[in-house]
Amino acid sequence: MTQIVLKFGGSSLANPECIRQVSRVISDVCQQGFKPIVIVSAMYGETDRLIRLVESVSGNADTEAYDFLISTGEHTSVALLCMVLQQMGYHAKPRSAWQIGLTVCDDNDTLSASLDVWSIHQMTRRGIIPVVTGFQAINAQMTLTTLGRGGSDLSAVIIAEKLGVDCHIYTDVRGVYAADPKVIPKANRLRSVHIDMMLKMSSLGAKVLQYKAIDYASQFNVRLKVLSTFSPDQGTDIYYGHCISDHAIAIQSLEKLIYIRIKGSDVNRLSVDYLKSDLIHKNAMSISCYQYHEGYLSLICSDDDYETIMQFLQLQFKLNCSVDLYTQSQVSAISVVSSSSLSRLSLDDLDLDVIDCYDSQTTKTYVVMTANAASITQELAEFCGVTTGSESLVKISTKT
Repeated sequence: MTQIVLKFGGSSLANPECIRQVSRVISDVCQQGFKPIVIVSAMYGETDRLIRLVESVSGNADTEAYDFLISTGEHTSVALLCMVLQQMGYHAKPRSAWQIGLTVCDDNDTLSASLDVWSIHQMTRRGIIPVVTGFQAINAQMTLTTLGRGGSDLSAVIIAEKLGVDCHIYTDVRGVYAADPKVIPKANRLRSVHIDMMLKMSSLGAKVLQYKAIDYASQFNVRLKVLSTFSPDQGTDIYYGHCISDHAIAIQSLEKLIYIRIKGSDVNRLSVDYLKSDLIHKNAMSISCYQYHEGYLSLICSDDDYETIMQFLQLQFKLNCSVDLYTQSQVSAISVVSSSSLSRLSLDDLDLDVIDCYDSQTTKTYVVMTANAASITQELAEFCGVTTGSESLVKISTKT
């Protein structure tokens, strides 16, 4: 019998009935002859509740204590799911990350991980279903650490890679969509999507999979599939290698951003390479897009990183040149993403109310006021043919 990693997100574990549905999915997988290793997130909203609890008692919580608290939600999910599986007659055992030796070291440039593979094999050989806490791991100092928002995806991908097995990600939607179905209800579901395109989609707002998890999977060719917990379907295969037809187009969006534009005769002294090295890599800042034109530099960043980024920019320009600085809050970034050239779409023909635009061969990102984001997203979705009933300008990718 083949091992397989199954990961269930918070929306799949929102209440007791959802947990019972998860147990039925696991049972179906067992009936197909697989030996599942199950990774779970906290119940929907639980991690946010714990974060609010931290904020109510401490404005500057110690990192170790903070991680220790906000990782407790996964223990509840693990315990409840084990109880339901045991009632169904399965031998399910709860396991935390440290019990299976899941160690993750992340220095922003590279992520390394290890796992006690033997302990997993021993459990599945004895017919035990390990139900493991996602989102948490042990770091190089052998203390508990958390893996960021959506970190249970990373837990599952690492475990699948170490075991050399497939990883199925279960969520409350039927797979990966060409646009957020909560914004564009008729968005097409992609039957398959290349790992490189999935990386771009995630970096520009797709929430179905954590970016770090996709990045890790791409390095080790982890076989991924995204499925719905609640609607039996083929889901979306994430594949590697070449395709025989044109790639799919997707539209993604990011909110809660701030746009920064710096003008000055000597702005080029702060090069894009320097910005990327010092701000993004060394300080782990979230800069969604940035570009340099003769005489000015522009970028968009998250609200959370704005103050740190501004301190960095002001320090550089105080030392180097006299500049004009313009900022705009409450903006969104809407991106048209493709694995092939976007030139065929004639996007420049659209009359959109935008603040700025960032172009590459396969991506075009519009900076817009958040108040206009929904209508512009809808217009782009219709123009690009990514909704049900519209005439698609590209074909869905298929594997070779």
